[in-house]
Amino acid sequence: MADKAKKPEPVRIFGALAHPIRLGILRMLENDSAIVNDMVEAFGLDQTKISKHLAILRQAGFVSCSPEGRCRRYTLLDPDALAILLDTADAWPSVPEKP
Repeated sequence: MADKAKKPEPVRIFGALAHPIRLGILRMLENDSAIVNDMVEAFGLDQTKISKHLAILRQAGFVSCSPEGRCRRYTLLDPDALAILLDTADAWPSVPEKP
């Protein structure tokens, strides 16, 4: 019997979306795959921090990575599902600030 891939829990999925850098990485990957060095340059963070964010995104099922020479290339696993989540977040009503 073939193993079925386990879907990430909703807490892991939404937790992965709960950081502006991770959202930025996902938005960056909407256009094309990228290597870690591209993200380091785009976000001005060191490689270790970017890699930690990418690990969270991988565990939540948003991205996959594949070796490319000495680098790793990251790609969105399901761009359509991500688009639905991000569009929903963008359409969410604003919360009024307390006076």
